[in-house]
Amino acid sequence: MSPARAVILAAAISLAACGTSSRPAAAPPPGPCVRVAVPPAAAGGPTALLHDVAAPQTEFLLGWAGSESFAVMGAPDMYGSPAPFGHGVVFSRYIGGSAQVWGGASGACATKLSNGTIEAADPKGGAVVVTNGSWHHLVDGRGRVVADLGAGVFAWSYGGLLADADAKGKIAVYSASGHVLRRVSGVAGYPVGALGPTSILVRGAASLAAVDLNSGTTTDLGLATAYISAGSPSGELLAYSDAVHPPVLRRLGDRSETPLPAGGPVTGFSWSADSRWLGIASVYGGHLYDLQGGTSQPLGSLTVVAWFG
Repeated sequence: MSPARAVILAAAISLAACGTSSRPAAAPPPGPCVRVAVPPAAAGGPTALLHDVAAPQTEFLLGWAGSESFAVMGAPDMYGSPAPFGHGVVFSRYIGGSAQVWGGASGACATKLSNGTIEAADPKGGAVVVTNGSWHHLVDGRGRVVADLGAGVFAWSYGGLLADADAKGKIAVYSASGHVLRRVSGVAGYPVGALGPTSILVRGAASLAAVDLNSGTTTDLGLATAYISAGSPSGELLAYSDAVHPPVLRRLGDRSETPLPAGGPVTGFSWSADSRWLGIASVYGGHLYDLQGGTSQPLGSLTVVAWFG
């Protein structure tokens, strides 16, 4: 992290005594409360989940990405990246030799939702895909298994549709409540992310495509080397990189492109819910790009993992 950044060491996941959670899930084991506290959006922009590339994978930061101070989110038994989940967070823990998924609303004690690890979480907070390697379950915010899923590749749309893609080019589309809404056939590739409220991006052997989970329509985006990509919540923009050359922002309507900043080989992108802010992560740190003003801000060794809101 840049020496100019002052990090507020006020734990966003703190260990403190608390009462029983009001969530109708299994009560946590006796011991300290893991309390989730997501800071409200700042005047500059929405709250982000960030990671310092120099920090351990058990520590993340919460706050406005363009600010100088953040709350720390971490627990010794946490592993992998937490994920925004509605107005709270879901995260994986390793307790007593068991992999577990926990979650909670902001300000509440987190509760165990399931055994296993997080595969894909609905940012709207509807449900989370959990796996232990031999099974995949769709688990809601109360810890209930609402669907048994196939051993596929999963991606949520920004509107809360889950795509479960198998190796035969078929996608089962689920609602967050676990209902199969439809099945889409003839999809060549695997899901790599969301594009707008009802579509996902699919990476095939020759190109990147957009698949509308409502209509089943597939649109070839004509990008053979877009190995790292992220579609905007509006469905109008695409950030992509071949992991070698500078990243690019494409407007899908007219296919015009704008170069994006990066401090090294790109590892990922993250869009804010209003499609205004784009976090660009590299192996050395990140940048924050403002689409409204066309300006960028280097974040030093910080990278934006995800956004709330």
